[in-house]
Amino acid sequence: RELGLADRYEAVRSDRFSALESGPERQTLFDLIISNPPYIRPDERASLTPDVRDHEPEAALFHPGDGLDFHRLVLTEGRRWLASGGFFVLELPGEGGAELRAFAASKLPGFVSAVRPDYGGRDRVFIARGEGWNEGLLRHLGANSSSI
Repeated sequence: RELGLADRYEAVRSDRFSALESGPERQTLFDLIISNPPYIRPDERASLTPDVRDHEPEAALFHPGDGLDFHRLVLTEGRRWLASGGFFVLELPGEGGAELRAFAASKLPGFVSAVRPDYGGRDRVFIARGEGWNEGLLRHLGANSSSI
């Protein structure tokens, strides 16, 4: 509301995409799907700082596997809910960007992806955009915008 986006913005909180399966949003396609998925392997618990280990919910931190399993689920399940020209933005565990980009290239035809590092140079943000992204952007910029 403070940014004047109330008429163009809707946030939906969901455990993966379960709220979309039966809720009023089930017909909705989203321009942006953001996720900070759990990616810490349970065997890495001892290496966490106490402020993280002792205060964050386990479901928000830990996921078995290689640290990218949940990311793959978000991308493959989320594709169904992403509008043409939509974006995925996911936090990475500090590594695995190249592997997730290869996965996206094989499972999301027409998508372009990139990885952005954190201040320490570790893979931290995965971004993928679908075909038609400029049209998707224009949807939100309004009718007065004819080019980007």
